[in-house]
Amino acid sequence: MMRGAVMPWREALVTLSLRGSRGRELQVEAVVDTGFSGELLLPRAIVDELELALEGEEQVVLADGSECAVPFFSGVVVWDGTPRQVSVLCAGGDPLLGMSLMWNHLLTMRAAEGGEVTLDPLQ
Repeated sequence: MMRGAVMPWREALVTLSLRGSRGRELQVEAVVDTGFSGELLLPRAIVDELELALEGEEQVVLADGSECAVPFFSGVVVWDGTPRQVSVLCAGGDPLLGMSLMWNHLLTMRAAEGGEVTLDPLQ
């Protein structure tokens, strides 16, 4: 089970343990984003700190309907206690936890300040 909390500014955050290409581990608070279909989005500073391996570029559709090319990297997230290889998109803003990483999990959130956020694997 993954756990997080709803912040006063009305974002649901989950703390993720990320591993870089040289074994460096970093704890990152990511916004739960059900509108993001990818696995994980990180800002350049975190990608650089973890020394993630560049895999290429991907065309993405933004919330306003526009398209742009975004670099993607290979990374590892400890998910439900197990290391899991993920595709990491790199763009500005806060780290985002997307639907592809949450897939086959039950997302429960108490949508109030300090409310609990949980992600439980589906059986």
